[in-house]
Amino acid sequence: MKNHFVKKIWELSWPIILGQISYVLMGIADNIMVGKVSSAAVAAVGFSNTIFFTVSIIGVGIFSILPPLISKAKAEGENLRCGVLLNNGLLIALWMGAIFTLITWVLSVNFSWFKQDAAVTEIGIGFLNIIGFSAIPLFLFLAAKQFTDGLGFTKISMAIALSAVGLNIFLNYLLIYGNWGAPALGAQGAAWATLIARFAMAFGLLLYILRSKKTKPYCPPSFVSQNVIYHREILKDGVPSGLQYFFEIGAFAVANLFMGWMGKDISAAYQIVISPAALTYLFVSGFGIGASILVSESLGEHNAVSAYKFGLNAIKMTLIFELFTCSIFIVFHKLIPLAYIHDENVLKHAIPLMLIAGFFQIPDGIQCVSLGVLRGLYDVKIPTFITLFAYWVVSLPLGYYLAFVKGYGAPGVWWGLTIGLLTSAILLSGRFFQIAKPR
Repeated sequence: MKNHFVKKIWELSWPIILGQISYVLMGIADNIMVGKVSSAAVAAVGFSNTIFFTVSIIGVGIFSILPPLISKAKAEGENLRCGVLLNNGLLIALWMGAIFTLITWVLSVNFSWFKQDAAVTEIGIGFLNIIGFSAIPLFLFLAAKQFTDGLGFTKISMAIALSAVGLNIFLNYLLIYGNWGAPALGAQGAAWATLIARFAMAFGLLLYILRSKKTKPYCPPSFVSQNVIYHREILKDGVPSGLQYFFEIGAFAVANLFMGWMGKDISAAYQIVISPAALTYLFVSGFGIGASILVSESLGEHNAVSAYKFGLNAIKMTLIFELFTCSIFIVFHKLIPLAYIHDENVLKHAIPLMLIAGFFQIPDGIQCVSLGVLRGLYDVKIPTFITLFAYWVVSLPLGYYLAFVKGYGAPGVWWGLTIGLLTSAILLSGRFFQIAKPR
């Protein structure tokens, strides 16, 4: 790569991308492996995971502000501050994880609120009840990961996350089907497998941070020292970032709810299509995180021109990548769903949705990476209102109207999502050029 900015973004982003893909691979593995149980199990696991991530996504967004804060502190030579930010992140992970575990438990015992198919509800209650407890290890891992990513050590969290995928698949093999003398727990076996794998991820990365010579210069003398000094700084920009994630993921969760109202086969089709779409999203999310680190590092070095060029090249990379994924989804829209299920009743709904998913690849990528570079500029408040408008004022009302009033069904919901993503992409990328382009 001759472009210096593209090269640096790629070098920093590719381990982040592989690490993030591991999160989705767990969900994809769960959907594929429970697909051998029933279509109701696919719908229940997918819908329960959607509930979990919709609830916990605010926490994920809060931790996304840590890499730019840590990279800026590192660029300014404030090594101790990096470690204190980690301390605060871990403490936030503990109390926030406990809160979200409680919220998820309440939702699991009241699963009937979501008015899903009876078979989906029966399976979903047990799955969501178990998966909710994984919020604490997931948040601990994310706090630790954002610390190492912010320092530029992105490969270790990638390796640990990918190893956890292998552990999850192995445990699924044991606990879903009852192999090697293990109990055959069906969909609940997948929940236990994910819970164990997330605890292993958190423990492995924290152990690395405690023992590695690379991270030692940035760690405070004690992991209990100065724990609350930077709470306000993290939450001030982290909460708006969390709301950005929530508004988008929440919109897709409501779309999932709409699908459930149409029947378990359509709900299962939604879960099948959203899995590869989420996978491609994580590629550009990695570009956005990598760019946010480099943008904030440039700010720490008082180089506004460099910050703008990192953001601009991240958007260009994303556009090229999403043109490629758009082509793949459109050309292979009939074949991709067959990797998940062969139920004709599900496939007849999944195939047209896969085609629409191809069209929203480009706006989805642009809005995602624009949010990332704006986060690197510490511009979080206006983008939060943009995401609220795009998804909850444009996307969901339009999707509901097309699906239930005009009678287009599931494709109507997805066209509503596509138009919301396009709105977000235009406004967020415009915001970046407005505030970052050197005068």
